[in-house]
Amino acid sequence: MENLILVVDDEIGVREAICTFLEIEGLNAIEAKSGREALAIIKSNKKIKFIISDVRMPDGDGVFLIDELRKLDPILPFIILVSGQADITREEAISKGALDMFIKPPNMEKIIELIKTSFSI
Repeated sequence: MENLILVVDDEIGVREAICTFLEIEGLNAIEAKSGREALAIIKSNKKIKFIISDVRMPDGDGVFLIDELRKLDPILPFIILVSGQADITREEAISKGALDMFIKPPNMEKIIELIKTSFSI
């Protein structure tokens, strides 16, 4: 089964850059521009196996997405991205189930490592 990574960010340039990097690494990615859009995609697509999400977004921020995601799937791996001042600390993100939290622009090598580790589990 194909493993899809969902990249959630309201900034199209950020989404496209992350998706391009993932695809160069041989990974399949799809995009969402808000937490609510991401939630709809997750509910309708069982191939989503990893989520990379911004925290600050209109129409369902990353914290909303985390809380709703955990109601649907308590183990789906995800990481949080923040720029500057965040509405959530790294410790809070991890306590909600995030694998990690990265400041934008994220270290894509570390993200790839987390994704590949989660796919091999």
